[in-house]
Amino acid sequence: MMHKHCSAPALAQLGERLREARLNARLTVREAAARAGLRSHGTLVQYENGAVLPPLDRLATLATIYDVPLASFFVSSDVLASLLTLLERASPDQIRALLCALERVAAEPRNAG
Repeated sequence: MMHKHCSAPALAQLGERLREARLNARLTVREAAARAGLRSHGTLVQYENGAVLPPLDRLATLATIYDVPLASFFVSSDVLASLLTLLERASPDQIRALLCALERVAAEPRNAG
């Protein structure tokens, strides 16, 4: 059953990312399902096949099990996933420093090219 707010291609892409993260974590479907507290590994298979949209709390659990940032299931590029991983693991001081640097860059005059 496809979710009414999620297109089939987006659901398929989410499923592919879930499968990739599980395989990178070197877990079988049965192992991952057991760690996530699923009664049946078939539910995880449905998620990975793009047949069912997992609830957000289940996605968060899977991200923890697979040791990936939750956002990595949704971003469209490896570069963004890497950036999100760094941000997710950054300290508040590191994030403040990044924000200050971004504010300085945004305040610089742009050269018209």
